[in-house]
Formats: sequence, structure tokens, C-alpha cells
Amino acid sequence: WRGGMPGYQDVPNEHFHSRVASYLETYIARDVRATNDIENVEPFVHFVGIMAALTAQEINQDQLGREIDIAGATAKKWLALLTQSYQWRSIPAYHGNAIKRIAKKHKGYFTDTGLACYLQFISTPTALLSHPLRGALFETYMANTIQALLGALSFEPQLYHWRSNGGAEVDLVISFDNKLYPI
Repeated sequence: WRGGMPGYQDVPNEHFHSRVASYLETYIARDVRATNDIENVEPFVHFVGIMAALTAQEINQDQLGREIDIAGATAKKWLALLTQSYQWRSIPAYHGNAIKRIAKKHKGYFTDTGLACYLQFISTPTALLSHPLRGALFETYMANTIQALLGALSFEPQLYHWRSNGGAEVDLVISFDNKLYPI
């Protein structure tokens, strides 16, 4: 529910959402509005909320714009902005053939589950227990934690996800020294 941003673990629950709201406001003002040509930030904030709801899912970038009634090019640009500003990370699909990896859908993760909970109006840890995104938020938290731990290695392994046509999936596939470690 709190995510992993520095300084958030010691904030009392009743003040947590105001701290995250302040972070989001600063992020929009400094990182988005000041460095990009986004004049009306409300549609962008709505897009960020949608992306928080789509955490731990495969993302079809071509369809994303249509689903939220913005141009596909705008959705791609905004997703790139979220990635460049470390709010979103994508993990490619695993396939034994490197060429086929390019064509498969990437799986996306919001980089902080506390911000994702705030954007989804999950106000308490208790509310998270019965929320439909609970599993996706847990997967997101674990994927972020695993990626951070792997980043401490001298040679960072590749991360993938895998899904069969029938729907079976492996959330993370770590590829290291020509070996695969499914999680």
C-alpha cells in the first residue's frame, strides 16, 4: 500500500495520501509541464491513473489511445514520458527467437505501488485487501523489488515475462548466464 519511495515508510497513515498528492503535484509541475508541451494536465493525470490500473498487464500501445479516447500517438508519447521519468517500466515478452520478442506485447509495471494505490483511490491498507487490483499491485511490488535486487549485481540479468496462447503465464523470467529462472 505504501510502495517503496524513500521517506514514505514513517509517514502516519492519515498523512500518507497528502504526501503522495504533493509528490504527484510536484511531478506534474516540474517533470511534465516544465519539460514537455502538455498544456492541459488533466488528461495526462487521467492517463497516469489508467496506467496505474493497468500495472502488471500486457500493454497494447496501439489500442491504449482508443480505450481512453486520446490519439494513439499521444498515448505512446505519454507512455514514453512515464518511462523516461521512471514512473513506468516495461518488460518484454520472452521468446526463444530474439526476432519474435520484438513483436510480442510488453508487460508494464508502475514503479511505485504507493502512488498506484493513491491514483486508484485505495485509501487504507485494509481497503487494498478487498480491491480487485490487489494481486496486480502485489506482483508490481515484487517485480520492482526483484529488479532493484538484480540491479545490485555486477552484470544485470535480462527480465522477461511469458504467456502462452492459452493464458498460462510466468510473471517474471530472469535470463542470466544462458539460464532461465521463472518466477
